[in-house]
Amino acid sequence: MLTLTKDRALALALLLIVAVMWVESGSIAPPTSWQPYGSALFPRILLVVIGIFHC
Repeated sequence: MLTLTKDRALALALLLIVAVMWVESGSIAPPTSWQPYGSALFPRILLVVIGIFHC
């Protein structure tokens, strides 16, 4: 059985923070007609990288 160690608790807390920030990045303004991707792309890329590499 898995026990909740300090490392696992920190990993879960970081995943929760990343999930909250991902949801909040949805409130960034949508792309305009001259922006192909929009302003939320870069923060979301960083959140995915943080979420993947913290484990």
